Amino acid sequence: MIPKHLSDLLGLNISGHADIDFVDVDTSTDTELFVDPCLIKISDDAMCVNAQRTIDSFFDKLYANYKFTAAGPEIDELLQHLGERNEARMGYGNGRNGKGKTAEGMKDILVDLHDLIRKGIKMEHPIDLPLFLKKFDKDCMSDMLINILYKDFSDFTLEQCRRYNINTEPLNAERYFWDAATGSWQLYTGNCLRINGRVFIMVPKSIVRKGYYYNTSQYFNSMIATRIQADRTEYIDGRKYAPNKQDIREDEINTYGSLIQTARIHTENDPSYLVDYHSNMSKAYSNRGMTDDELDAYIYGAKSETA
Repeated sequence: MIPKHLSDLLGLNISGHADIDFVDVDTSTDTELFVDPCLIKISDDAMCVNAQRTIDSFFDKLYANYKFTAAGPEIDELLQHLGERNEARMGYGNGRNGKGKTAEGMKDILVDLHDLIRKGIKMEHPIDLPLFLKKFDKDCMSDMLINILYKDFSDFTLEQCRRYNINTEPLNAERYFWDAATGSWQLYTGNCLRINGRVFIMVPKSIVRKGYYYNTSQYFNSMIATRIQADRTEYIDGRKYAPNKQDIREDEINTYGSLIQTARIHTENDPSYLVDYHSNMSKAYSNRGMTDDELDAYIYGAKSETA
């Protein structure tokens, strides 16, 4: 049998994800799992705490720059190393969302960010990008984070290699990571895991999902539709009459043209929607990661629909 999963290539005798801390990706293709920034943020794991500092440093600078302009040398510098990194073997591998795989493509996707911030939408977290940008989805975000956190993921990989007595070697390729201490991109100069000439990065199993729980639809339903429903609820003869959220959704989309545009307009008019959404993150995202059994089913066998 030809080795297929990362654990096979490494010669690890495991029964499943319960035995390991990393995602046992299928090395013959890209596994459609995505690094979720919310899972990183709510974790108290040392690796995630450090990664969150790096994420905060990058996105603070990104949003600060886009507050003033959508183009310029500062923007170019921030986005210059956001091309696709395939060492993790995760995400879409068939060209979907390809425009965001380059720094120039990312600039095109983020062009509306300046206008959103200027109109009063207080962008703070990475997850805000897929909420309000039409072409920015989970694959864009996951690729972005793998670039920003390249050193964090490399350090995690080297730690796993030490644990299993796996040899590593100098990378000998230009790979950059975001350095929170300097607030800039820095060249990675450490070792890497190389198997049959290919470089691999391990990703902690605790920070991936098949799809983001926080997305435009969930934001609309949990925040905007909930308030509209409360505002339109009537009590007649002691009985409660509340509009259906699906009807509210259809009415708002008919009014504003799309769900993302609806989310934008309501948040521009009342920024507290997003403020409350951020404050609910830890509670709402609790237990949203995939279990070992779900990962096993999705990666090794029939794909689970529970994550």
